[in-house]
Amino acid sequence: IVVFNSNRTSEFFYVNFDDLSNISDFGWNLTGAITFYQSPVNFNNCNFKNNLRGDDYLNIVRTNFNLINTTFENTKSDALDADFCTGTVENVKFLKVGNDAIDVSGTKLYVNNVEIVNPGDKGISGGEKSYLICKNIKINGGEIAFASKDASTIDINGANIDLSKLAYCSFQKKPEYGPGIIIVRNGTLKNVKTEYLIEVGSSLTLNGTEIENKSNKVKEMLYGKKYGKSSK
Repeated sequence: IVVFNSNRTSEFFYVNFDDLSNISDFGWNLTGAITFYQSPVNFNNCNFKNNLRGDDYLNIVRTNFNLINTTFENTKSDALDADFCTGTVENVKFLKVGNDAIDVSGTKLYVNNVEIVNPGDKGISGGEKSYLICKNIKINGGEIAFASKDASTIDINGANIDLSKLAYCSFQKKPEYGPGIIIVRNGTLKNVKTEYLIEVGSSLTLNGTEIENKSNKVKEMLYGKKYGKSSK
């Protein structure tokens, strides 16, 4: 499914998406099995399962969207990838995601009452001046629970992280952007190998305390070297 430059809002209610792949024919090579480009869209009570190919199951670019009461399960790579959008993700479950559950760039996102189980890489990732407000988040398993990079801010109120390898990571990846910021209130950890990995210049405020222990070698430990999944 591909929608380009639509002024009307697409609406999906009680739709099951199953066994889909990205378009890679006739000169087209899109990353998402479902793509909305400059075309607003709402999903309510939908299921995304078992995509066969592509970097993203749902890719939304330069538009507004709402994703409500929905489940992603057994995705090949990223479940939701939003670029330069404004959106809401509420009452959504991400189960057995191949890469990131939520991956956004240049996006303002409100995330509430979300459960993420066994993501292949990151639970929630923000980059390129994204701003995320996250409430009532449960993340179980995965490499990195929350990652903020490149002048992005993730503001969290209520996070329960269990069995993740690394709970919080903030850093700068691209030189044209700035450091990452994570603010956590009412955060709890259980069975987490490493609580945080913060680059010098970036910040983490955890339950009212600003973390002072920082590293100059964060990027050297990411992308499959020590934490996260290889990007190769």
